[in-house]
Amino acid sequence: MVTRALLKLFLLLALLLGVGWAWLSGSYLEKSINWMLPQGWSVSLPKGLKSSWQGLGVGEFSLAYQDCTLFKTQDFSLTWQASNQVLVEQASLDYACLEKLPQSEEKSSSSSSLTGLLALIPYGQVQVKSLEWTNLPDDLNPRLSGLLGSPAQMNLAYTPEKLRARLEQKQLKLEAELVDFDLNLSARYQVEEEDHQLTLFAKIADDLTRLPSQLSLNYDWHLPEDSQGKDLSQGTAQLDWQEQAGQKVGKFAYQSKINEKNQLTLPLVLDENSLNIEQGQFYWDWLESFPLQGFVRAKLTPKALDFKDFFPLQTYIRVSLLSQGERGKGNLVIENKDGVWQKDSLALPLRLTGEVKYGNSILYSAVPLDLQGNFDDLTLRFLPSSLIRVSGKERFLTINDLRFPLAGIRVNKHGISGRLQALFKGESPDFKEIALHLDGYANNFKAGQLDFFSDPADPEAVRDQWNWRFWGGSNLGWQNLPLKVSGRGHWHEKLVQLSEFQGDLGRIKQPLFELAPMKLVLSEPIDLAYEHAYLTGGLRLTSPLLGFAYGGELKELEARLNFQGESDNLNLKGEVEAAGIAPMRLFARRQLTEQASHLNGRMYWNEQPIKAFQSLIPVRQNMVINQGRLKGETAFSYNALQGFVAGGHFSVKDGALSLPNGEITGAEFALPYQFKQGEFDFGVKKPLDVKIRSVNIGLPMTNVRVKVNGHYPYSRKKPLTLSQLSFNLLGGQLAVNRFALPQTKVASLELTNIDLAEIFDTVQYQQIQMKGRVNASLPFWLEGKPCYVCGGKLAQVAPSYLKFSEEFVKAMGQGGYTERILLELVNGSQLNDFKADVNVDEEGNMDLAAQIKTELLDRENGKVNLNYTHKENLFDLWFLVKAGDYAEDQIQHKLYKRLEK
Repeated sequence: MVTRALLKLFLLLALLLGVGWAWLSGSYLEKSINWMLPQGWSVSLPKGLKSSWQGLGVGEFSLAYQDCTLFKTQDFSLTWQASNQVLVEQASLDYACLEKLPQSEEKSSSSSSLTGLLALIPYGQVQVKSLEWTNLPDDLNPRLSGLLGSPAQMNLAYTPEKLRARLEQKQLKLEAELVDFDLNLSARYQVEEEDHQLTLFAKIADDLTRLPSQLSLNYDWHLPEDSQGKDLSQGTAQLDWQEQAGQKVGKFAYQSKINEKNQLTLPLVLDENSLNIEQGQFYWDWLESFPLQGFVRAKLTPKALDFKDFFPLQTYIRVSLLSQGERGKGNLVIENKDGVWQKDSLALPLRLTGEVKYGNSILYSAVPLDLQGNFDDLTLRFLPSSLIRVSGKERFLTINDLRFPLAGIRVNKHGISGRLQALFKGESPDFKEIALHLDGYANNFKAGQLDFFSDPADPEAVRDQWNWRFWGGSNLGWQNLPLKVSGRGHWHEKLVQLSEFQGDLGRIKQPLFELAPMKLVLSEPIDLAYEHAYLTGGLRLTSPLLGFAYGGELKELEARLNFQGESDNLNLKGEVEAAGIAPMRLFARRQLTEQASHLNGRMYWNEQPIKAFQSLIPVRQNMVINQGRLKGETAFSYNALQGFVAGGHFSVKDGALSLPNGEITGAEFALPYQFKQGEFDFGVKKPLDVKIRSVNIGLPMTNVRVKVNGHYPYSRKKPLTLSQLSFNLLGGQLAVNRFALPQTKVASLELTNIDLAEIFDTVQYQQIQMKGRVNASLPFWLEGKPCYVCGGKLAQVAPSYLKFSEEFVKAMGQGGYTERILLELVNGSQLNDFKADVNVDEEGNMDLAAQIKTELLDRENGKVNLNYTHKENLFDLWFLVKAGDYAEDQIQHKLYKRLEK
C-alpha cells in the first residue's frame, strides 16, 4: 500500500506539472494530492513548488500516516533538462511511525518479477546528501541503533544499461550494480574494533522468488577476541553454487584465520525439491587434546523452493562425531530422521548412538530423543531406554562405571524436569571400591545455566530445583576400612547443598592402638559453590573407645570439624575431645592431587589437670594419677603412601602417681616425639629430659634425672637409649652413664658414697650396727642374662665401724668356739680396708666375697685380716624385708583409688 501511495503521488505531481503553473499554489496542491491518496495518508507542502524550464524545486515536503510524519525532506529538486536528476539536501524518516503502517497487501505476480519492478522505475539519478532517522527506540539493537543513528548519503542511478546504488555513512559503505540479471554487491561495516566485509555476485532469475542460478558470496570478519572467543574472532565464510544439469551444485566453507585447522566444509546440491549435503566435514580445536571433528550428511526438503510455500521443511540429518583417546578411537552418531520444521515450530526425532573417547575416558550412549514445539518454547524429551555410561579417569577420580538413566527427563526453556539419577562405581586417592547411588527429582532445574534458562511465568511454579538422596559405601584407603553413607541434598542456582548425612566407619586397627567403629553426621550443611569448586560445612565424628596396645584407653571420643576452601585445597578447623578431657584444637589442610590425598595439620592441648588422662594408664597396673598439669601440641600428616605421620611434644609439670607398692612425686618433663608407620621416635633433635622429685618403691630415691631418646617399640636396630641417669639413694648417689633397650652390651651402675647405716636401716637389720660409706661399680644386665650383676666391685670410701647388738653378742657367746673367736675379732672394730666382689646370677642368687682389714679399737695391735663370703637370694630377702611396707603401701594406694572414684 505504501508503494502504491507513493506511485500515485509521483503520477499526480507529473499530471499537475503538465496542466499548468497556475495550479501550483501550496495549499491547493496539498488538497489535491491528499484527496487522491488512500485514507490515512497525507502530504504537506508548506512552501509550495518552485519551477523553471530546467526543473522543479520543493522547499519542504513531508509524508504522514495517521498524523505521524513518516518522511520529510528539505530542498528537494528535480532536473529534467540534461537528465532526470533528483537531489535532496536533507531527508529524515521517523522510526516510531513505522509501527502505525498498515500490513502489506498480498503481492501480485508482477511484484516478484524483476523486469516488472524495473519497469516502474524511471531512468535517472537520485541523490540524497543526508538521510537521518528520528525517534529510535531505547531498546533497539545496539548495532542497528548505531547504523540508523548516523546520517547517510545515498546515490541511485538507473540507465538502460544498468542500475547502480551506493550508500555511505560512518559505519557502513555499500555499493551494488545490476547489469541485465547480474548482481554485484560489496559492503563494509566497521565499528570500534570490528571489521566486516561482504562481496556478492549472483545471476538473478526474473522471478525473484527463485534462487539465483549462480552465486558467489564471501564474508570476512575481525572481532575483539573476548567477544566470541579467540578462534571465532577472525574468519572467512564462502557460499557458492552453479547450475549443472538442472541442479545447483556448490559448497559452503568456513575457516578460522586464527587457527586455520578450524574449518567447516559442506558440499551442496540443490534441485527443484531439496537441499542435499554429502560428506560434509568439520574440525574444531575445542579442547587442546579433544578436537571436535567428523562428517555431516543432510537432506532438507521444503514444500516448495518458494519463499511463500517453503514450509513445512522435511529434514534428515546425520552427524558422525569422531574422537580419539588413550583407549582408541570413538564414533558418536547423532541422527535425525523424518524431522519436520514449520514456520514457527518443529518436530525433530533424534537418536545418539556410539561412543566418545577422550583422554582415559569413554562415554557410551544409546539415547533416543524427541525435540518439538514452537521455537520460543521447545521441549527435548528423553525417550524410554535412554542411557549414558562413562568409564575412565577424570582428575582425582577413577570411574569404573558411571550410569545416567535418562528416560522420562524433559528439557525446555525453564530447565530440566523429571527423575535424575546416577549410579557410580570407582575409586579415588582417599576411597576404594566406591559404590554410590544418587536418585532425585528435578523441577525446572537449570544445572547452573542461569542465563540460558528462564523462570516460569507462574509465580507458584517451582524454580530451579533438584532434590536428591544418596546411599552407598566404600573402603577408606588408609586401612581399607568399610564406610557406609547415606544422605539428602539439593541443587539450586549456583549452590549444591548436602543437608543430611550419616556415615558408619569400621574399626581402625594399628599395632599401637585400636579405634572402635565411628559414626559421622553433619554439624552444619555442606555447601558446594561448584563454579569455583568451593566447599563449606561441618562434620561430627564419634567413637565409643580408643584403646592402646599397652592397655590404656580413651572413651567417648568426639571430633567436630568445620571446613572451607576449594575441593582440592581444603582448610579444616575443629576440636577433638574424650570423656573428661578438655577439647584439643585442630587446624589442618587437605590437598588433593591426581595421585594422592595429602592431609597436614596441627593439634593443641591447652594446659589441664593430668588426672583427666587417668584412663590412659591400664587398670591392671593399679596406678592412680594424683596431681599434675599437662599441655602439648603435635603436627601431623597423612597420605596413602606414608600413612599417618605425626610429630610434636607434650609437657608434664608437678606430676604425682600412686603405685601399688609406692609413689612418684614431682615429675616434670617435656616429651618431643615423632610417630611414623605405627612407631615412635623420642628426642630426635634433643633428648627428653626427665626430672622427678622423689620415687619410693621400697627404696627412697630423690632428685631423679635421666635423658631419654630413641625408638619405641625398640629393637636392636632402633634402640631406646637412657643416658645420664642419676638419683640420690641411701645417703649417696646412683648413676648410670648410658644403656640401651634392648640391652646388647653390659652397662655399669655406679654407686657413690652410699651410707652403710642407711642400708642396714632399710633392710631393718637390728643385730649389727655399721657406720661408714662405700662406693660400688656394678656391671649389670636388666634381663639377668647371663647374670644380673657380673663382676661387681665394692669398696669403702673411708674407715668404717662395726658393732654387734647386746642380744647378738649373747647369742654368739652361746655358740661354739669359732663364733666366740669371730665375735672377739670383729665386734667394736674399725674397718680400715673393705673390698668385695659381687655377682648376682639370673635366679637372683648373690655371691659376695669380701676382704676385710680390721682394727680392734680397745686393744693395741689388735689388727685382723678376714676373708668373708656370703650367699643369699636377693629376691627372697627383699620380699621378707619389705613385706610390712608393701602392706602399708597397698592400703594407701586403695585409699587413693577410692578417692579417685
